[in-house]
Amino acid sequence: MRKPQEPRYSIEVHTTVQAPVREAWELLVDRARLGQLFWDSTVESDFVAGHPIVWKGTWEGKPFEDKGTIRKVEAPNVLQCTHWAPSSGPDVEENYALLTWSLSEEAGGTRVTFRHENITTPQMKEHSEPMWKMLLERMKEMLEKTRQPR
Repeated sequence: MRKPQEPRYSIEVHTTVQAPVREAWELLVDRARLGQLFWDSTVESDFVAGHPIVWKGTWEGKPFEDKGTIRKVEAPNVLQCTHWAPSSGPDVEENYALLTWSLSEEAGGTRVTFRHENITTPQMKEHSEPMWKMLLERMKEMLEKTRQPR
């Protein structure tokens, strides 16, 4: 069991997408599109505060099932949930991370800020940061691709 004084880590990554806030929000609360964003996983949630969220799929060739609880839904600006993966340690509250998506209008598009808090080890932080940057790039591609004239 972790000692209360042990440090925890966080990551914050940003990008700007050339799409309105509403379109970015719709991607985050659409299970199929969110699953596509999260490495083609399956997402189970109704995006209601207090309700569960589950991600299932394959990452780096291995099956995974992560879970959490929707904490905050402030459409169209904030989506927050807890997140636990088996690599986080035992399935106890102190090992759940907090994931927060914040969307705000910015000249010509939407500023997307993603924050991952309560990371249990420096190694997990080091592993997670490039993954979240890649995820934001995928989000940018998905949103901007749908806006290109055909």
